[in-house]
Amino acid sequence: MKTPSRNVIDDIIDFVRIDLPKHLVLFRRWVRYYSAVWIVLIAGLLGLLAYFNLVTANKVVLGYAQLGSSYRVIAESYRSFFAANGLVMELAEVSHLSDSTAQLSRKSDPINASFVLSSGIAGLDKKTYRSLGSVEFAPGWLFYRGADFESPEPFTRLAGQRISIGPPGSFSNRAYRKLRSIAETKVSEETILELPDQEGVTALIDGRIDAVWIVDSVSSQNVQVAAAAEGLKLYNWVRADTFIERFERLAKLRLPAGYFDITKNRPPRDVTLLASPVSVLVEANLHPALQWALLLAARNYHATNYDDLSDGGVFPRHIDKEIPLTPVAERYFNTGVPVLFSYLPIYLASLLEAKWAWILTVLIFVFPAYLWFRGFLARLERFELEQAHSEMDHDLEDLRKLEEKVGQARTRVELEDLARDLDALEQRELARAHTTEDAASHYVLRLAVTRVQESVTRAMESLGDTVPSRKS
Repeated sequence: MKTPSRNVIDDIIDFVRIDLPKHLVLFRRWVRYYSAVWIVLIAGLLGLLAYFNLVTANKVVLGYAQLGSSYRVIAESYRSFFAANGLVMELAEVSHLSDSTAQLSRKSDPINASFVLSSGIAGLDKKTYRSLGSVEFAPGWLFYRGADFESPEPFTRLAGQRISIGPPGSFSNRAYRKLRSIAETKVSEETILELPDQEGVTALIDGRIDAVWIVDSVSSQNVQVAAAAEGLKLYNWVRADTFIERFERLAKLRLPAGYFDITKNRPPRDVTLLASPVSVLVEANLHPALQWALLLAARNYHATNYDDLSDGGVFPRHIDKEIPLTPVAERYFNTGVPVLFSYLPIYLASLLEAKWAWILTVLIFVFPAYLWFRGFLARLERFELEQAHSEMDHDLEDLRKLEEKVGQARTRVELEDLARDLDALEQRELARAHTTEDAASHYVLRLAVTRVQESVTRAMESLGDTVPSRKS
């Protein structure tokens, strides 16, 4: 009697010798049959994970300028929109928009998006950065003390007075100096102060300076405070068209009388303003989902914060053609917002919107090809099954001949040869992989082999010889 340990060892040997090869054959067939499915699924899953990881791992760092400016209010609105849609935006305060543009150009700085005055983008790398369009107009506001005056240009009137024109390097600073040079007037440098807008407005209201020049939206807190202050006047650019001809990318806006306070009639007459569009500039490789989020945030903000000085225009708009639009912005301005964004998260809608051609290609070409491949594999499997049946038929024929030889055998040697042949046939059948379709034929063959083996045993017993041992 065999010991239990011996039985375990025999089972392991039998598994490795008989069962394992069959399992390997079946596994290879399974992998080969479903390989196309797994390749498509794994590639699609990896692609989706990579796409979503890029969206969630990346963030927008938006540069905005100066306390009291409209850009700060817009930036806060954008950040709230991002948070509501599961995206990340950080705000980077800079001294002025020109400084924000400079930081955008420096790879060491984290800013990858910025509000940019269109008239102040000279020298920016147009291959590395792209525009998402303009989000508002920023007029130039020249508030001053003293008697009201009408003149073709304000600089002669302000000569010798103290005026703040914004921080050094800011667009408002550079714009004022350029406008003054266009007017060909000379104003003593000693009268020019370079204060931040909020400080300049406070100094003007307190009487410490005589005028302040601000370039910002009408919704700016600094502009609103100056417009509401008693004793301050707003200069009317009566020769605006002349300055626009000589100052690239400036626009002319009309501020209606009584706009700030209709009861007090502020301002007392229509005022013509010089203005520059404010665009959102981003790094060209900023993720498309984040670009869509910026555009949708801009649309969301301006849906409830209407700029009524902009000739009825809706923001964001494609005003400034100096910096090329991103492909996402081009689609936004050409065809609007895809309907997918109304039903899906921004990152998923962006994926489908950007890859619709690829998805259509899959549906038209890849999917039918996949179906054909599956049909090919099915035909191949049927061929292999027919081959298996043919081999089994051949084994049955061999078994029939062996059975005839058993009846004709007269010596122990002949019977032993037949027993070895039967063992070999049985092992060949055991090693062959089978499906459920040919399981019945498999067991019929094995049963027939067992019957013939029993015939050999009886024949040896009838000769009086010891039955030869053979592996089961």
